[in-house]
Amino acid sequence: MGLQLFERAVLTIKKFETLHKPKHWPYVGYGHQVQPGEPYRRGCQLTEAQADALLRKYLRKFYALYSQYGKDSVLLCALAYNGSPGVVNKSTVLKI
Repeated sequence: MGLQLFERAVLTIKKFETLHKPKHWPYVGYGHQVQPGEPYRRGCQLTEAQADALLRKYLRKFYALYSQYGKDSVLLCALAYNGSPGVVNKSTVLKI
């Protein structure tokens, strides 16, 4: 795979999360848990383009949080997307 790490993370998350359906509420897109103040309502179905944009938005946000970890920052942002930054920050993964 000749893709950059960030793009590989996007593809990996898409593969394993798949595009969520309304029955998966409060998760939309590719496993994004709806946050207070976001415009998503129960029963909504994101298009692939909307879901991709949402995934990338949050991965970039989490990447910025962990950018000081160099090559490991993409792994940490993927873990934060899957759990939350709070889970990552409390884990031993940052203490190594």
